[in-house]
Amino acid sequence: MLLFTTDLFSYDKDAKSFVAESSELDLPAEDWNSLRHTPVEVYVELTNPKTNDSRQFKFSHADMNGDEAMGWNYESKDGLHLLIIND
Repeated sequence: MLLFTTDLFSYDKDAKSFVAESSELDLPAEDWNSLRHTPVEVYVELTNPKTNDSRQFKFSHADMNGDEAMGWNYESKDGLHLLIIND
């Protein structure tokens, strides 16, 4: 499981989505390359450093452009979304 704080992500309140680019998260390139349809880490946990509240997200799908993954999408049980953009 990947563990991050919410301050590494942008949050869109209307879409209930956290978004970050893979390079900003220091993810290993070999595990997060454009040909990987399913990331090595299937779960991501985000913690808000101010409240210490956390949510666990499970991989749901990759946004694809042909054979290239453009981003990896995760969802929490309570309807929040998380997107890691392949940059």
